[in-house]
Amino acid sequence: MSWQKFHRWSWLVPVLLALAFNFNVLQNGFGWDDESIIPHLKSPDRWTDLFLPAQPPPHSPISAYLHFRPLTAVSYYLDHWLWGDRPFGFHLSVWLAHALNTALLFFLARNLIRGVGPLQGNGSSNLSRFTPHDFLPLVAASLFAVHPAHAEAVAWIAGRNDVFCTSFLLAALLLYLRFHRTHRALPFALSMLAFFAALLTKEIAVGLIVLFPLYEFLAINPMEPVRWKPLIVRLLIPLAILGLYFWMRSATLQFLPGGSSSSAILSFSILPDIVRAYGFNFGLMSFPYPHNPFIAALPASNFFLFFSALILILLLTALALATVRRQTVLSTGLAWVLILIAPAAGVASLHLAATPAAERFVYAPSAGFLVVFGWLFLKGSEKLSFAGNPTRTPPLPAYLLVIVFGTGMIGLWGWQSWNRNTAWRSPLTFWETAVAASPEAGFPHRLLGIQYASMGRYSEAEEQFRLAVEDFRKTLGRGHLAVADSLYDLANLYQDQEKYGEAEPLYRQVIVIWRQALGPDHPDVANVLHNLALVYQAEGRYAEAEPIYRQALAISENVLKPDDPKLGALLENYARLLRSVRRDDEALALETRAREILRHYVPN
Repeated sequence: MSWQKFHRWSWLVPVLLALAFNFNVLQNGFGWDDESIIPHLKSPDRWTDLFLPAQPPPHSPISAYLHFRPLTAVSYYLDHWLWGDRPFGFHLSVWLAHALNTALLFFLARNLIRGVGPLQGNGSSNLSRFTPHDFLPLVAASLFAVHPAHAEAVAWIAGRNDVFCTSFLLAALLLYLRFHRTHRALPFALSMLAFFAALLTKEIAVGLIVLFPLYEFLAINPMEPVRWKPLIVRLLIPLAILGLYFWMRSATLQFLPGGSSSSAILSFSILPDIVRAYGFNFGLMSFPYPHNPFIAALPASNFFLFFSALILILLLTALALATVRRQTVLSTGLAWVLILIAPAAGVASLHLAATPAAERFVYAPSAGFLVVFGWLFLKGSEKLSFAGNPTRTPPLPAYLLVIVFGTGMIGLWGWQSWNRNTAWRSPLTFWETAVAASPEAGFPHRLLGIQYASMGRYSEAEEQFRLAVEDFRKTLGRGHLAVADSLYDLANLYQDQEKYGEAEPLYRQVIVIWRQALGPDHPDVANVLHNLALVYQAEGRYAEAEPIYRQALAISENVLKPDDPKLGALLENYARLLRSVRRDDEALALETRAREILRHYVPN
C-alpha cells in the first residue's frame, strides 16, 4: 500500500483497535443500576414527554429525569425496541459509539493540524511520505481507542451518557472546523444541531460555549480585517441554543442533588476540592492505574493538593501562551481538557454523587488530552530526529520512536482495557472488583453483601455486611444512617436464616438511629418495627410483638397511602398474630382490610 492510500485509510486502524480491544463488552450482562432501569422500560405515550422534565413519563430511565438527559432516554428506548431485555443490544450501541468517537477524534485531530505545516516548519504536509505530522491523528485516536480509563464508560450500560455525549461534542467541533474551511452554512447548522444534541445527552456539553469563541480567535488572520457582524451572529447562536436548553430543563434546576445549596457553589472553601479533582482526573488520563471502579475519596494530603495546583497552573499558563501564539492544536486540546473536567470537579466539590470521582468522567476530556499528548510526543521526536541535520532528510529515528513506543503503549493499554471490561460483567463482578480496589469503603461491602444474600451465599454476605458496618462507623460515626442501613441488611439476613436472637438487637439499634435521624413517624421506622414484631412472633413472644405491631400500624396508617402493599402486608401479619392468641374477631377485621389492599398486587 502506498503512503497516499495509507493516509486515506489510516483512520481504520484506531477504529479497529477500539472494536477489537472492547469486543468483550458484548458478553457483559446488566450491571449496577442497569437492572433498575432496563427491565422497567415502557415506551412513553408521547415521546415529547421525555423533553418535559416537569412531567416525566412513567417507567422512564431514572438518569434521564434526574439529570434531564432526554436523548439518553431515547437511546434506551430504541435499544429496548430492537433487542428487548437482552443486554447484548444495549452494550452493542455503546460499543459502536465508542468506535465512532475514535473515528471522530481522528478526523478532528487531522483538521486541527491541517494547514499548520510540518511540526518543525511552515510548509504543507507532504503526502508522498508518511511524516510525524501525519502521525498525530493516528496516535491520538489509537490511544483513545484503548485507554484503560474508558472501560467504565464503554463496558457499563449506564455509562452511555459520556460516550454518546462525546459523539455529539466531537461532531460539533469537527463540523465547526469544516465550516471555517468551507465557509458553507450547512456545516455550521449541523454543528449547532450537534451541540444541542450533546446538551440533551449530558450537561458537560455546556463547555462548548467557550470552545467556539476560542476557535474563532485562533482562526482570525491578523493580516485580514475582522468581519464583526457574521462573527457576532455565529457567537450568539450557541448562546441562544444554551438558553433554550436551560429553559427546557428549568424544572430540574430548582434544586441541587446531594443537598448542596447555591451558597456552597460560591464558597471559597470548595476550591481545594476542585484543585484536587483536577489533579486526580489529570492523573487518570495520563496514568490510569490502579483500576478502581468505586473511587471512595480523593487523596487528602497537602502534597497532592500542592502537586495538583502546580499542574493546574502549568496547564492554564500553557493554554494562555498557546492561545496568544495561535497554536491551534495545543490551545484547542488544552481548553477541551480544562473545560470538560470542570463538571467532574463540581461533582467532587459539591458532593453531587455517591463518589467524588469516576473513571467515566475522563472519557470526554481525554480526547483533548490525547491530542495534546500526541502533538508534544511527535514534536519532541522530530526535534531529536532533525538535531544536527540541516538537510532535513526523512526522520527515520522519529518513525522508530513513534512506532516502538506507540505500539507498546497501545498494546499495554488495550490489554488493560480488555481485562477491565470484565468488571462490568454483572453486579457481582462489579462489586467484587470495587471491594478489592477500595477495601476501606463501606458502600461496596454493603452492595456486595446484598448480591451474596440474593444468591443464598449467606456466610459471605454476613462478612460483607459486618465490614460495611465497621467501615461506616470508622469514617462516618456510629449514629450515621449508612451504619443503620448496613445493620438493617444484616438483621434481615439473620431473619431469613431464622437466627432471630441475632437479628433482634440489630433491629433495635436501627430503630434508635432511624428515629433520631429520620423522625419517629418515618416509613422506614415502621418497616423496621414490622420486622422486629415478626421476630418476636416467630419466637412465640406474642405479648412483646403486639405493641410493636401497633406502633408500626399507627405510623403506616399515617404516612402511607391506603392502598400501599406495605400496609397490606403489615395488616396481614398482625392478623396472624391475633389468630395465634385466639382474638379471631379482631383478626378478621384486619384480614378483610389486608385482602382489599393486596388483591390489586397478588395474582389470582
